[in-house]
This record gives sequence, C-alpha cells and structure tokens, in this order.
Amino acid sequence: MKNQGPSLPLGEKRGLKSDVNIINPALLSLIMLVTDRSKRKELVLLYCYPFFCFALSHLFNLNTLAAVIIFYATPSCYLSLRIKKYLGKPLLFAVLAGVPFIIIIDHIANVNQEW
Repeated sequence: MKNQGPSLPLGEKRGLKSDVNIINPALLSLIMLVTDRSKRKELVLLYCYPFFCFALSHLFNLNTLAAVIIFYATPSCYLSLRIKKYLGKPLLFAVLAGVPFIIIIDHIANVNQEW
C-alpha cells in the first residue's frame, strides 16, 4: 500500500493553505482604502476616474483627441505636479525623442499629401 501523505481536512485542497499569504491587489487596495485615510481621496479618484472619463466622453460625444486628453493627459499632469522629482528626465526624453519623430511623420504626411 502506497503512502498517500497526511489526510487533509474536509474542504481544503492540496497545495492551498487556510491562511492564504497571497493577497489580491484589488483586495489590498481596498484594505488600504479603509486603513490609510491620507490616501483615501487618491484611491477613490484612481478607481472612479476612468468611469467618469467614459461617461464624459459619451455624454458630450467628444472626438478622439479630446477623449485622449481627458483619459491620459489630465492624470499625467496631476501625477507630474504631485511628484515633481520624477518630472525632469521623462520630460526631457519626451521632448528629445518626440519632436524629431513628429517632424519626420509630418514631413512624410506632407510628401504623400495626407494632410
């Protein structure tokens, strides 16, 4: 007769413990929402902002550029103003890498008469 190992209590599966050490990130955020009062406003904004942007863009029937600005530019400006020490290098990279790329794409579009 083979040794089948220790018997498990009813309802407990092999490989899982009753006190799970891995916490779901959403559950962890909700725990932080309840316990860390100083970041409550930011977490609520984080979870509700995409729904607000979706409703705003569909309510006013915004074009693509306006929707992109609402979805991406507003949060990035907020985070840039909130955490100023991370603003310098990414901004410099965006200007140095983005401007030449935009000039090249604009030139190609003008040559092909896309504009």
